[in-house]
Amino acid sequence: MRVPSRNPQSTESRRRTHRGFSLIELLVVMGIVTVLLGLLIPSLRYVRYAANGAVCATNLRQIGIGWRQYVDDHQAMPFREDADWKYGGASFVYGGGGADKRAVLSSDRPVNAYIVNDGEQESGGLAYLFRSPLDRGYRWTERSGRPVDQDVFPQRTAFERFGTSYRANPLLLDQRRWNPELPSGPMAEHEIQTMPSRLLLISVPQWQISVDSEWRIDASWHPEPNSGNVLFLDGSVRFVEYATGLGKTFEYVPGPVEGMRPFIGSPPIPPMPR
Repeated sequence: MRVPSRNPQSTESRRRTHRGFSLIELLVVMGIVTVLLGLLIPSLRYVRYAANGAVCATNLRQIGIGWRQYVDDHQAMPFREDADWKYGGASFVYGGGGADKRAVLSSDRPVNAYIVNDGEQESGGLAYLFRSPLDRGYRWTERSGRPVDQDVFPQRTAFERFGTSYRANPLLLDQRRWNPELPSGPMAEHEIQTMPSRLLLISVPQWQISVDSEWRIDASWHPEPNSGNVLFLDGSVRFVEYATGLGKTFEYVPGPVEGMRPFIGSPPIPPMPR
């Protein structure tokens, strides 16, 4: 009986077919993947910021609708103590043994009554209209002499500290801030002389740092420094670079001024340790 002869060439071909990757091939593949990830991650980060910025702009539009309804009813801006933070926003309640904290619309903040829908008593979800998804709070800068990027307040976000991520323009809410000779009270809508489409109503708190040149602290939350979404008095929302746009694309004083612009002022910040 004749034994079939083996084909050495086909055996060698099968051996090559089942051979694994060499070390060099693996290193080349890993290098290509690393380069692709390096190109992709910044793009993903930008997409995330763009999505959060869109949510932030939507929040401001909704707040602007409630603000407009308040002004239509009162013919004046909201007014109360510390109005530039407490025009609207959240307070925090604790459940189950104090472990669970949730935000609800504060009943004593003027605009909130125009945020709640008819028949809707649960205000927890609506309270988060006042939280920007970009909110990183206030941080120290090199000019402060403190550790750079350390949080200024114990709370990590402006929302947690003030009940809102968005600081309103105090010159519109208290006429004393605009003219110290006037009595305490809200500014009437007809007293505003600046075009509503240019007049800053609410924005993330970096706007105040910019217009007052208060560079010891920082609240830039966008990839572009010293910028943010702005709700204007006419209800529109636009992205603004504060330093370059002041006097060009936006204004924060409600009428012409002679001499220096009114000072807004930072929230009270912890003193320098001795």
